[in-house]
Amino acid sequence: MSTESVQSPARENLATQLPLATRMGAEAGYDIDELQAPVRFSGFVCILFGLLSVFCLLGRPLLLLPLAAILFGAIALRRSDFGVPVGTMAAKIGLLLAVGFGACGFFLPWSKVQTLGGQAEFFVKQFLELTGKGEWELVAELQKPYKDRFLPTMPLKEFYVVNTTAAENLVQMRENGVLEELHKQSEFTDWQLSQTPRVFTRWGRQMVDTLWVDKSGTNNQTLQVELEYIVDKQTDIGHWHVTLCQYHRERLVAESIL
Repeated sequence: MSTESVQSPARENLATQLPLATRMGAEAGYDIDELQAPVRFSGFVCILFGLLSVFCLLGRPLLLLPLAAILFGAIALRRSDFGVPVGTMAAKIGLLLAVGFGACGFFLPWSKVQTLGGQAEFFVKQFLELTGKGEWELVAELQKPYKDRFLPTMPLKEFYVVNTTAAENLVQMRENGVLEELHKQSEFTDWQLSQTPRVFTRWGRQMVDTLWVDKSGTNNQTLQVELEYIVDKQTDIGHWHVTLCQYHRERLVAESIL
């Protein structure tokens, strides 16, 4: 029995499974073995979106780019009865790029929020502790950008007594009713975060907004402490300072408009 006679039943089964137009072409003289694999243009679209996924590092809304790459990649990798489709390799590369850049675009901002939020929480706790102890000179320094602060070796108490301008600024700061009230109630209050710190950018400045509630029940108001994070370009060290300390009030105008 010849090899051709053994293979003929399998070839006949394949011929019956082919679309009508394909079988008609075979009957007209085209061999089934000469059928070419399909071209999946979606694979090339996938690799294009995979390359563009690098821009999702700029912001979470651009995560739509890797999602589009994954969608076209899934379309390109559909099963084919006529061999490996053209564009499959491009789809696989595009999927790898999309997953890699997409993961970075999602987890890097999340990691940044967690890191800055944790640092801001620690800084505010120190600020409230110093306010409660009445260390007004240090409280005043922590409300200044790091470039405007005095050297750590500076005797602050003596300077704020001798320097007229510094003394007046200290008096104005203490006239802030919130700080004075925090100082008087510090022995009875237990300030804790009411929600996750909000990390955002305002006019190119890295800001963190924190809301605090008194777990002891002494103070029923919500305390809002806003901070700015500045990185010293020379030393690559980050510095915090308090930009706002007040009881929280709901905004009547959206912050994006302000």
